[in-house]
Amino acid sequence: MRFLAHGDLTDGAPLALDAVGGHQGMWVVEECLDVAHSVSVQLEAAAPGTRVLVSGAMRTVHGSFTGYTSPLPRDCAHVVGELEEWGTRLGRHLAGLGYAGPFGLDALVTTGGDACASESNIRRTASTTPYAMVRRLTGASPDTHPAWSVSKGRSQRSLGFVEVLEPGRTWPRLRSRAR
Repeated sequence: MRFLAHGDLTDGAPLALDAVGGHQGMWVVEECLDVAHSVSVQLEAAAPGTRVLVSGAMRTVHGSFTGYTSPLPRDCAHVVGELEEWGTRLGRHLAGLGYAGPFGLDALVTTGGDACASESNIRRTASTTPYAMVRRLTGASPDTHPAWSVSKGRSQRSLGFVEVLEPGRTWPRLRSRAR
């Protein structure tokens, strides 16, 4: 785990892992934040530069991920520039280490409107796959930033893999679990 502050990625020096814990064990203590939104920016690192793919908000019910919506909702859209700056800087760092590929940066937006980075995932994330589908489906559209949303749902009855593949299958309607 590495804790980063503003300016840590500006000089290009390699970042070493901080020693945490010692003989008493590994403990991480985080500040308790009054969180209004859980947001993210998804990017792609490459030698020519980092490219922002999409930003959005994660929907949660009782702390559990239930979906993603893009672009950021109005009440937290003010943090998009900061998220993209943080992600672009991280992408430059990753590219400098030889990484090329997708990654995401998650953040929390407090009730006061401040963004606090929470984690990064150096891989394809839960929102980059539906985003790729949205881009493919809207590729001919003049709208370069289409709005989209994904969510979990449950069918009215369980279907096994073999049932799903049956020719002529009619699909039961999905009902949303989000409240």
